[in-house]
Amino acid sequence: KPEEAKALRMLSSFGYNDYWKSMVESSQKYSLLPDQGDEYDCVHRNDTPIETARLVPKNGHCDCDSHLELESMCRHEYVRGGRKFDAALFPERLLQPHKMKPIDQVSAPLQVAKENFSDDGGGDWLCASDGGANSRISAV
Repeated sequence: KPEEAKALRMLSSFGYNDYWKSMVESSQKYSLLPDQGDEYDCVHRNDTPIETARLVPKNGHCDCDSHLELESMCRHEYVRGGRKFDAALFPERLLQPHKMKPIDQVSAPLQVAKENFSDDGGGDWLCASDGGANSRISAV
């Protein structure tokens, strides 16, 4: 399965084994309802009343607990997206280390500090953080 291979290649062990696989499995109970207009897609769990369907913004993220908890692609977004893997919907902490963005491509404003962490005064480090999960420490 190509989507499975993309997810395995891009996601960390936790992201793939503990999140992706269970999210894909649980999404099998859901379907995308016919077009709901320009603003929302409607994702419905097949074994519940139609009134419980979730509206997912076409140009935004779902507001379900799964998405809010991990800030990651949820089963509703997966169904809405045609059951395709989309790395852009996963936070860096769930990606393989080699797939993380270089520090100059992180979108949020960074707080950068140059610190000397060694006792002998020989090592300067550049620490950058956007206040969230995107942090880097590198030797200067």
